Amino acid sequence: MQRRAKSYTLNGHSGWIWAVAFSPDGLLVASALADKTVRLWDLETGVEQRIIGVHSDWVQGLTFSPNSQLIASVWADWIKICDVKAGVLKHTLIGHSDWVHGIAFSPSGQIIASGSKDKTAKLWAPFIDSFNIWYSGSLRLLLVI
Repeated sequence: MQRRAKSYTLNGHSGWIWAVAFSPDGLLVASALADKTVRLWDLETGVEQRIIGVHSDWVQGLTFSPNSQLIASVWADWIKICDVKAGVLKHTLIGHSDWVHGIAFSPSGQIIASGSKDKTAKLWAPFIDSFNIWYSGSLRLLLVI
C-alpha cells in the first residue's frame, strides 16, 4: 500500500544541504550547509531560529548533544561544538589528519566520538578533566575519572 507522505519545507537555505539532525528534545531540526553555516529550525512553526556560522567552509555533518544544549558540526578534519541557544563556539577539536565523516555524542553527553578518512576513530572529552582509555588485550575499557 502506497501512501503520499505529508511534507513541510524549511525555506531559506542558501546552499546545498549536507546533513540534517533532530534535537533529542524534539524542538529543533538542524541543517548543515555548503554556505558554511548550521541552521536551526523550530519544528512546530518551521521558522528559522538561529544561524551558526563558525566554519570556514561547507559543513558536512552534525549532531546534537543528548540534552539538546550543544551541537557538534564538522568540516574537513575540524569539529566545532556550539551552544544551541547562544549560537557561540564552545570548543574546537583538532586531531584528525583527514576528513571527518562521522560524529556522535555519548548518551551522557560527556564524550564525543568521531570517525575519519584517516582510518581512526577518536574519543574526545572536552567537558571533563580526566579521560583515559585502558587496554586489556583486545578489550578497550573507557574510564572517565
